[in-house]
Amino acid sequence: MNKNIGKYLDYLRDDDWRRDACYASHICWNRFYVLQSFYLFFLWILLTYSALLFVEVYQTAEHDAGIGTLAAQYFGRPGRIVATTVLMIFLYALLSAYVTGGGAILASTLPDFAAPDLKMKGSILAFTILFSVFRSNWYKLCGCLKSFLICCDDCGLIYRAWIDDSRN
Repeated sequence: MNKNIGKYLDYLRDDDWRRDACYASHICWNRFYVLQSFYLFFLWILLTYSALLFVEVYQTAEHDAGIGTLAAQYFGRPGRIVATTVLMIFLYALLSAYVTGGGAILASTLPDFAAPDLKMKGSILAFTILFSVFRSNWYKLCGCLKSFLICCDDCGLIYRAWIDDSRN
């Protein structure tokens, strides 16, 4: 029995094979992270450069010019079509990511009322309806809030002026 335990302990102590495998995996992971870091740095440089190009172009453009207008100005009608198409695809992808993420957050807070797939689809639909109603009524809410704050500010000015007059 002691010989078996001793062999097992020797096996645990002799970790050359594990160290070699771990070293090889660290080299692979380190290469992956280094390549990923270079890729992210390259993307950051590319996005910064394109932002600076937009700043340069917008300096000479009209104040209400958009991406489509600038593309038409510099690249003609085909450039405008390509720029508008790319922008629409980008905005669709952004919208679908936000709706899916918001639906997933809503689904995680709701109790289990249906199958997981149906719950997820229902949550996405509820999220979309809830925030589209909120978004469509946002301007009305902002207008009411602005009027209320202006009214409070006016009343505050009147109140402060009345206090200042009564102290004299």
